[in-house]
Amino acid sequence: GDEDKELMQRAEASLAAVDDLLNTLLDITRLDAGVMPINLREIALDEVLEPLAAEFRALAERKKLKLTYVPTSLMVRTDPKLLRRVVANFLANAVRYTEDGRILLGCRRQQGRVVLQVGDTGIGIAPNRVSEVFMEFKRLESAEKLAHGQGLGLAIVQRIANSLNHELKLASIPGRGTMMSILLPMVEKTIAPAPAMDLGRMSGPGRSLKNLPLIFIDDEPDIRKALSGLLERWGVKVQVCATPQEVLSLFRNGKGTPLLVADFFLSDPMDGLQLIAACRAEMPALKALLITAHRDDDVMQRALDLHVTVIHKPVRPAALRAALSHVA
Repeated sequence: GDEDKELMQRAEASLAAVDDLLNTLLDITRLDAGVMPINLREIALDEVLEPLAAEFRALAERKKLKLTYVPTSLMVRTDPKLLRRVVANFLANAVRYTEDGRILLGCRRQQGRVVLQVGDTGIGIAPNRVSEVFMEFKRLESAEKLAHGQGLGLAIVQRIANSLNHELKLASIPGRGTMMSILLPMVEKTIAPAPAMDLGRMSGPGRSLKNLPLIFIDDEPDIRKALSGLLERWGVKVQVCATPQEVLSLFRNGKGTPLLVADFFLSDPMDGLQLIAACRAEMPALKALLITAHRDDDVMQRALDLHVTVIHKPVRPAALRAALSHVA
């Protein structure tokens, strides 16, 4: 029943938390030992920040918080993967420790560097405790009341910043909020901006999904609402369906889209992969993504045979966005 389902979800969340904790400890060890691979390159900050803002906006909205991202055209020299972890940590802390108000993500220039900042109207930190925030397993009493977890987040942020040679700053007023900053080396743009029409053809995670038409099917109303909301924010033109019959009638009436995103289990004799195959009978060039919690070889092999990209639950927005950019 519902209780069992909730228990399973809790168990899964706990296992995921332990997994994250072990990965973070492993990364701290690697960073301390200087064996973490670091790939410095010149990047447009917006490519890292825009997907992160979309991902955390959904979490912020659950707590009735407003997350504002101020888009930037600045370029910096950094490791995009590691920078993503730093900013994700800043945003996670901001969402976790803010009960009402807003969160702001933005950048500004400062003497040849870019100051990337996440500000919030959260619980804040007393001045004499600021240095403790970066210690492993340290969570302040005021934070204990609000969130569960191990408090390793900012320890890894400190290590990443050190290994990238980026300076970190934290300013906070108890009861008013916190501003976390990381200072990045700015790159003066030498690249002429691409003409507007080429932006749609970019591959990789920065590719625009604006006006991408797709059909999305899931039998769970909550998931339909959450995922279609996320897709719409990315500019995707999404048609949402609840049953395989709805999807098939669209394709049979010539109203199919070139891309189908389907859940595997559809509370129907037909599963997501069978539905994709049936739609391909109507539109042979149909591209498809399958979302599933299954990791068994049979499902994976069937997906492989059909050339269908698989995304595992729980769905990470960044992974979904990258997969859509890749197949679109």
